Amino acid sequence: MSLTRAISMMISSLASGVGAISRTLTDKLAERTSVADYETFAHASAQVAIAGGTLYGGAGHDVAMQAMPPSNVTYQYDGPGGLNGLFSYNGADVEAKQFVHDHLRFNDDVSNHLLATKSLHTIAEGGTINGPARASVAHAVSLMKKGYGDGTAKGGEMDGIYLVVRQDQRDGVRADACGILIDAAFYNNDGFVGGIEGATQKNDKVTQAALSRLVYQIGCMDHTASQEIAYFASADYSEISYGLKLDGHIATGGYFSNYISCSNGNWDVFNINRNGEVTLRHDLSGTSMAIRVGTSGNFGVLNNAKTVELFTVFQNGGIRLAPQASAPTVAQGAVYFDSVAGKLKVCEDGVNWKTVTTS
Repeated sequence: MSLTRAISMMISSLASGVGAISRTLTDKLAERTSVADYETFAHASAQVAIAGGTLYGGAGHDVAMQAMPPSNVTYQYDGPGGLNGLFSYNGADVEAKQFVHDHLRFNDDVSNHLLATKSLHTIAEGGTINGPARASVAHAVSLMKKGYGDGTAKGGEMDGIYLVVRQDQRDGVRADACGILIDAAFYNNDGFVGGIEGATQKNDKVTQAALSRLVYQIGCMDHTASQEIAYFASADYSEISYGLKLDGHIATGGYFSNYISCSNGNWDVFNINRNGEVTLRHDLSGTSMAIRVGTSGNFGVLNNAKTVELFTVFQNGGIRLAPQASAPTVAQGAVYFDSVAGKLKVCEDGVNWKTVTTS
């Protein structure tokens, strides 16, 4: 290195070329590497690859990011962002102002420690008041459309966090994956806790007044009210179209075999399948009854095996009892159609079956 360059690095780094960044002695002391400190972007990348750290680039260096960068390097741009692979294993499909590339080693830690590219650890002293206004937050993200609220905002999608996960396994060992994994633990003091809590609100574009608001909570425990709910939604005001909506697209081959299933661990106590049949079971008995609307629009009640429609209500108001070869358990007010005698029978006294007289 020449004496001239050594002196310039001690005082300041003058930008040269399109997109180069001028850096001062303070920047140097912060151990940040800029493209302007080296002859080429490749030279700067090599330096950071050896020692790790953050590499600052400019608009003229975007193309260098299209190759898989070295590990343990943070790339940050003052100009247009560089390309990195958000959806590709080794490609460039997203432009980012800053991105981190790292490689997590094979985890053979016998202590079962997690491996993470970034870990944020915060100790909060609290604020003595509940609610988001004075909450302690480990990581806050804010994304606002330019012109929001003043009528000048342009259309187009925005997403606060876009999480991409790609999993694979070829060694015969099952490989789990999760988009977001939450592990929240609390002491049983009074208050509300939850895995996820949020609200979606629509405002009037002229008056800014709230038009509708939907509040939702997942994995919530309200110790004050002694309630624990896996999923809760509240329409605070105005009409909300759906509390829960599941869409299957039969025409394109997409469907749910069962729309809703509520199980006690041994059988479904409540189930709605793809045909709209609703099955009900007692929690202590596996014998079920089902109700459905058939293709002709008639309403029916089915037996446990769903092989016999025991009771039918027709669209014109008529009703039908399925013929039975043997009498059901006698009970006052019970009615059945005797298929052997071909007669309708009723129990009036709770003891005997009486044939209904027909003309």
